[in-house]
Formats: sequence, C-alpha cells, structure tokens
Amino acid sequence: MNKLRQIFQIIANSGNIIRNRDNFILIYQMGKVGSTSILLGLRHEIPLGKIRHTHFLSDKWLKEILPGAKMKHREQIDYGIDLQHQLNTTRKRLKIITLVREPVSRWYSNFFENADAITGKPFKEITKDDLINYLEIGDISFPEKWIRTEFNPFLGIDLLKSPFRKKDGFTIIEYPNFDLLCIKTEKLNNCYKRAFKEFLGIDFKQLPSANRSTDKSSHLKSLHESGKSLVPSFIDLDKVYESAYCHHFYSTEELKGFRENWDQTT
Repeated sequence: MNKLRQIFQIIANSGNIIRNRDNFILIYQMGKVGSTSILLGLRHEIPLGKIRHTHFLSDKWLKEILPGAKMKHREQIDYGIDLQHQLNTTRKRLKIITLVREPVSRWYSNFFENADAITGKPFKEITKDDLINYLEIGDISFPEKWIRTEFNPFLGIDLLKSPFRKKDGFTIIEYPNFDLLCIKTEKLNNCYKRAFKEFLGIDFKQLPSANRSTDKSSHLKSLHESGKSLVPSFIDLDKVYESAYCHHFYSTEELKGFRENWDQTT
C-alpha cells in the first residue's frame, strides 16, 4: 500500500520533479527556526528530488567547535563532512534555503527542545532552576554568530549585507554558484507559497506542522508558559534587538512588538 501511495505521489507531483531534476536543494540553517516543516513539505512536493538538510558545513564548526562541545555531535559531524563531498562533486544547480528567527524566541525554544541534553536529566525532572541556569549562561547572540562563523565563510558571502525584503518575509538572491532563498520564520506561514513558487517553481499545497517543543510533556508545557516571565530579567532585550542581525531582518515595528510581547510576560 505504501508503494502504491508513493507511485501516486510521484505522478501527482511529476511537474515539480521535472522542474527540479537539475537542482540540488539544500536546507542550510541554524537550529530551531522551523526547517523541519519545510523539509517534510519539500519531500512530499518533490519526491525523488535531491534534498538535503544540515546546520553545519564549515571546517571551523565540523573540525574545531563541534568536536569540543559539551553535547555529542559525532553523527552531525560525519554527515556534514559527507555532505561537503556531495556538494563538491554534484553537477546540479545548488538551491539553498535558509531561515532566520527572532533570537530570544529561538533561544527559549531551544531549551525546551533539548532540555534533556542540556541538563543531563530526563524531561520529567527538568525544573525552573534548570531554566534559570540556561538563561544565565546562554548565548543569545547565536543566530548572528552562526551566520558570521558558519554560513558566510562556507558560502563566501555576507548575508547581513545582502538585500532582504522585510515586508515580504523572504528574499531570493542569485549568486554565480548557487541560488539562495532566505525566509523569516515569523512570516513563513504567510509567504511560503509565494516564496517556493518563485524559487523552485512549485505550488506548495500545505506546509506540514512539525512537533513543537512544548509537546514533550505536560510538565514542560507548564514550565514553558510560566518561564516566559523570567526572560526579561536575564536577557538584555534592548541589546538583542539593537543588534545588526535584528535590524537587518526585522522592521522597527516588528522589533517593538517582540519587545512588548516579552515585557507583557512579567
């Protein structure tokens, strides 16, 4: 039955397959920005397509930073090295998709998605003190750090100096060796159909919903909600929203709204 379903899926999406037969589609972004939904959606819309997904490709991260990190990344390192080889040998046109997200929400979400690995405890034993420790020592500037130390060096570009259509929520840039689609996570549900029509020529019917971090357990759901009030006490929101990263991708009105949302939790 599964094989029959796959055959029908291929037939139904034959136009998408043909339009992207010469493309190598790479979802290349930092974690906790909503890429899983895009990956699942593209695999459905372009069955048999060359689609890959990763967070790290640069030698700096694969050979220097990740091997020395507290959390184990052996599988991710091996995959990244193999993907480097695939990219170096492919004759297909590289189509890169990346996403950006408001830094505070991304960092907060990261804790609830990876709390067991961060604390070394089972999810059911995570406490408010664990969240406080995370907020005290967390690297809230990671999105900009990832772009400057991973994304930019590997691709040989400067994303923070490239044009971005803030109102549309996405932008498409053609480079000599690849094409880039950059999407703002907060606008994803509103712009994905137009963005992927322009970028890959596909009619994206529906963006699948991925598991949310708050679905881990009722215990974490409760902590996720109550813990939001802690954020303004441990994170310098003014500093975050004045960063080059935030001003490049978000309008003044959007940044004001983010700040007000966190202030209202106290």
